[in-house]
Amino acid sequence: MAVLVDNTVSLHDATRGLSQREWNFLQARPEPAETAGFILASGADRPQFTPVVGSLESPENLATLIVAAACLGRGPMHITCTGPGIRDRHEFELRGLHSAWISARAKWNTWFPLGVDIYLVDHSRSALCPLTTSTFKA
Repeated sequence: MAVLVDNTVSLHDATRGLSQREWNFLQARPEPAETAGFILASGADRPQFTPVVGSLESPENLATLIVAAACLGRGPMHITCTGPGIRDRHEFELRGLHSAWISARAKWNTWFPLGVDIYLVDHSRSALCPLTTSTFKA
């Protein structure tokens, strides 16, 4: 996460898992999920917040969600992504992502160019699903 956040951005830790030492290292400003530029969340839990999705005047002011799953690459959930930058489609499996994340992302990204970017991460892998990913379905 240290490559994404620093003292110029705001962060909400929905997992409540960051220690004070980690907050000190990151130097990000703590903020509520509804206004934070970055949100750390557990994929096992339903999203309990509505992130900032930008505005027509400033669509770049959107939230980036870092959602921790148990395992990317193997698992019962099959994700298909299509859109700009993806040749044909990209598919992967994962474990530990509540299905509510799929519908929440669809709701948040309804009105392009408004929406959120989502990083799905596990202990060693990550998958970026930007708001330009037009199909993101399980």
